[in-house]
Amino acid sequence: MSDEDDTTHNDDPISDDDRPPTPPEKSGPAGAKPLTTDLVATHLSLLARTGNGLAHAYTRLELHNEGITNVDALEYYPNLRYLDLSSNALRDIGTLTSLEYLLSLDLHSNALRSIPSALDKRKFIQQANFAKNRLEVWEVTSWPMCAWLNVNDNKLSNLPLPEFHELLHLEARGNKLTNLAPIVCPKLQRLYLANNNISSLTGLENKQSLQLLHLRANKIRSLDVIGDLGALSYLNLRSNQIENPKELDKIASLQNLKAIVLMDNPIDQLPTYRLELLRRLPKLERIDKDPVSEEEKEEAEQVRPAN
Repeated sequence: MSDEDDTTHNDDPISDDDRPPTPPEKSGPAGAKPLTTDLVATHLSLLARTGNGLAHAYTRLELHNEGITNVDALEYYPNLRYLDLSSNALRDIGTLTSLEYLLSLDLHSNALRSIPSALDKRKFIQQANFAKNRLEVWEVTSWPMCAWLNVNDNKLSNLPLPEFHELLHLEARGNKLTNLAPIVCPKLQRLYLANNNISSLTGLENKQSLQLLHLRANKIRSLDVIGDLGALSYLNLRSNQIENPKELDKIASLQNLKAIVLMDNPIDQLPTYRLELLRRLPKLERIDKDPVSEEEKEEAEQVRPAN
């Protein structure tokens, strides 16, 4: 969509979708607070052309800290593209299926337990934030334009993303994930998976674009597969179970690696721990919290095997 398409004119009609009829009142459980059209009307912004180009409608809704538990009223606003209902009390978002033009979705800090399959194959979603919910189930398999996804601090034991082909940035810290195989995402550049239960790195081998990998506080013993990630420049494996110095041979091929964090693994107790890393990875600029000194580089150069 061009800039011209989003230019408003005083004589353009406002879409009837932004003058919805008052929906019938729905009963709900005690303590329920449904979203109302009156409340929506006071938080709408960003007037833009509708999808058919024949009218204008408000396309952004931001509404925080209202204790909202139900969003059925959003069926009257099909032209929304930017939806931010973070810090509410949402338990179900099935109604969002009517919002086919969504580009950005922020629902962090709610009470969601699942992302249902009803939201699958949203054509236009580019970024979504579901951090700090109660997610146990992820049923969406395909958001073909999604480049940024955050599901930090949930209860997910599995995160199948078989058709997120444009995803560049994924955060899933603080879940219950045990493996990486379901996270396909061949264009992924930044992957944050700290504080999970991951013991195997199988599944990383197809992520040749990965530049940042953050796996702090998991159950990793072996560095298998990581050596295939030639674009990697930052690697954080703090607080895992890496003990055998021979594991470092498996990452010696990472010649673009600039920073590595291995502290709080058994291997960091070796007297020659930093030297062993530098001997294999001469382009390192930082190990754990400390920059690599010139003296360390010179010492590593002296013990590095000749080609």
